Amino acid sequence: MTIEQIYQDLQDLTPEEQSELGFSKFEASIRNNHTFVGGWVVFPIFVNVSYQSWENGSDLPAVIDVKFLDNTVIGHIYFSNNEQIVDSIDMSVPKMCAYLVDVDKAQLNISYKLSKDYLVIEEQFYEEYIEKYKKTSILWGGFYHEDDKVVEDAQKQVKTGITCLPNLELPTPFHQVTAQEAILHIYPFERFLKNYQLLELLFDYQTVEEIIKARALATDRNKYNKSVQILNNYDRNSKEVEKLQYVIAKNIKNLPNVILYINKAALFKDLAKEVFFEYGKESNPDKDAKFFQMGISNTFAENTFYKKNNNGKFVVKNGVNESDLQPNYDSFMKKMVSYWIYRIRCCIAHNKIGEFSLSPANIEHQEFMIKFAEPLLQEVLIQCFTK
Repeated sequence: MTIEQIYQDLQDLTPEEQSELGFSKFEASIRNNHTFVGGWVVFPIFVNVSYQSWENGSDLPAVIDVKFLDNTVIGHIYFSNNEQIVDSIDMSVPKMCAYLVDVDKAQLNISYKLSKDYLVIEEQFYEEYIEKYKKTSILWGGFYHEDDKVVEDAQKQVKTGITCLPNLELPTPFHQVTAQEAILHIYPFERFLKNYQLLELLFDYQTVEEIIKARALATDRNKYNKSVQILNNYDRNSKEVEKLQYVIAKNIKNLPNVILYINKAALFKDLAKEVFFEYGKESNPDKDAKFFQMGISNTFAENTFYKKNNNGKFVVKNGVNESDLQPNYDSFMKKMVSYWIYRIRCCIAHNKIGEFSLSPANIEHQEFMIKFAEPLLQEVLIQCFTK
């Protein structure tokens, strides 16, 4: 019997046939925005993407049973990446319910895969499941329901072309692993955290390199003292933002390129102000937002803060004190870039009272990450890992 025939015949089942198949009736109905079909309730769900194989290492089974603690089977999960449903396949009743909810009638009789993952539970357990289990399924089952979704779909970067860059190096296997992990995440927030870790690893790597170099080049008399000096410097840079400042000051050689990405903060002026100032930290080199206000309205390039005098020398413009840019513009801007990257990281990683939270549930936050934060960090990474 084909699927199309099953579909048609189910409309005309006698009460005896319905009882034999386990249906009270096949007619579908919608209650509380949930689909009821023939004594079953069909829920579209989002399943943990790591569910690619079963616990014994084999491929996913055709169905996973869902049970209460007393081992009562209340329903089943059917996966969209499972086997093809073909014309004459002999389906169980709950699977047929999922299939008939999913399939367009025009696709009946055609080899077919479910377009979504589905949880199908017996109607008799519906009320108890809704009351006690549905909202927490992400904790006990590794899936959540489509109608409980609060996270927006991941926004994607738009690229018109890709340019190969020479002379880049990821110096250790740890850097390789972290970089690969970053691109596997679909949301920019997780990618940013992983790419930020590349800078953390680079600080440690370059500190060790300096110690090795000092011991190799120094005389027997002073090599120990030089190594101790480097270790002391490492200890002084124990604060995370200071480590970041060290890495960026040491490795950024083309500051104007970085400023091009800093300028993109103007696309998100209000959000940037919240992240960098309203929830700011003591390590902010621009505590009164003077440079932020000037740069966000124009550009963060050097000529926004300096002008040439009659002798052709650069002097600070009105509104900026020379002491604000100590020791110089380049040093100040590198500290500001470090602070901005650090603050974005904190707003992703620290979900606590008193901290601004960048969230995938907010489209503007995703766009902030994709159009400003990620490109900025990417440019910094490219320069930091240039040999």
